[in-house]
Amino acid sequence: MRGLVLYIFVILSFSSYSFCNEDNNLSIENNTTEKSKELFFEETSQNNITKEEKLIYLNVFTSLGIIAYGVEHWGYSTDIEPHTQNEGWFGAGTEEGGADKFGHAYTGYSMAHTYASIYESWGYDKDNAALYGAWSSFGFTSIMEFGDSFSDYGISYEDMIVNTLGALFGYVSYKYPYIGDKIDFRIEYKLHKKMWEKDFLTDYENAKYLFALKGSGFKSLESSKYMKYFELYLGYYVRGFKPRRIDRERNLFIGLGVNLSELLDTKIFKYYQIPKSYINTTDKL
Repeated sequence: MRGLVLYIFVILSFSSYSFCNEDNNLSIENNTTEKSKELFFEETSQNNITKEEKLIYLNVFTSLGIIAYGVEHWGYSTDIEPHTQNEGWFGAGTEEGGADKFGHAYTGYSMAHTYASIYESWGYDKDNAALYGAWSSFGFTSIMEFGDSFSDYGISYEDMIVNTLGALFGYVSYKYPYIGDKIDFRIEYKLHKKMWEKDFLTDYENAKYLFALKGSGFKSLESSKYMKYFELYLGYYVRGFKPRRIDRERNLFIGLGVNLSELLDTKIFKYYQIPKSYINTTDKL
């Protein structure tokens, strides 16, 4: 396993250094105050760490972190020969009914936003923060798939596709506010007592994935006293796949709810949907 970690460490360090040094003259956003600029460069000078180096370190450490998690929870081992796996998409005969595909896409999307937000806080302009955030997300999820090749799961081309789509949507929605202000991609997860006894990251029996179309993102509604707080949902979830039941469900639903991010002025609800916080109609596929 140490050989695998070293290999990934070297590859990620080299690739990160290459793309982050393509432009050493990246500008800070125009709306950043002069005082903020002075504080940023003063801090950078004192720590003697550039934003490019920070980017490298962050990518390396998060990648090593996901490998360590994979060893603990997903069975990564060099005793297993690297292999691929055809998992299928959303069929009733698949392992997770397609919920895992939404999970991978959501990871790609949310990680792209997380990386981009960090990079922007370090002084990258919004466009480059979005670009590097998407690349970091793609690298992070690719490392997971590479690790899966050394487990019972195997590399899945279906997972690679949805990982990429998630990172791309993260890039587009972060770079272009007129898209990100209108559409969120969220996970709804029901907290329960036994969630820590297993891998809660793949606990699809208690998760739902949904897209939210927000009234506040439309100019015709943003000035409205009430309509800007409403949003429409299109979501998907499965039940009865683990443990496997005969009457397992694949559910597609639409819903109506309140934009808690707008109402409470917080970003957390751009990514997390509180269970039972909206009304919905469920249709079985």
